[in-house]
Amino acid sequence: ETHPEATVFAHSGTLLYSHPLLIFIFLIYTGAFLFVFALTEYQITGILFNLTTNERINKKRYAHFWRTIEIPNGDTRQLFTNPFDKGSLWLNVLDFWWTGTRGQKSLKQAPSFRVIALDF
Repeated sequence: ETHPEATVFAHSGTLLYSHPLLIFIFLIYTGAFLFVFALTEYQITGILFNLTTNERINKKRYAHFWRTIEIPNGDTRQLFTNPFDKGSLWLNVLDFWWTGTRGQKSLKQAPSFRVIALDF
């Protein structure tokens, strides 16, 4: 009597040798999936924090994202703030998919610690 795992390996070997193009396409699709997954994650993160790809890449160039604060020892420091943040991840998602008021600046101008922690 043959062991069940032996038949699985035997069938796998047969598949590899009888359909090499199928295996090659599977490997190509697996690689493409990894890149598409990374791009999807990047876009979802942008939606959650209400930032476009351009703003994320060039955030150091845009003065409206930076605010100068004084720290307790008397030094000043630049702090990243997102004027388009609606206050929570859920409200940012709602703004993206439903209300579409991304261009309106939020009333609160508190530092966006979520974006600082993310440090993209």
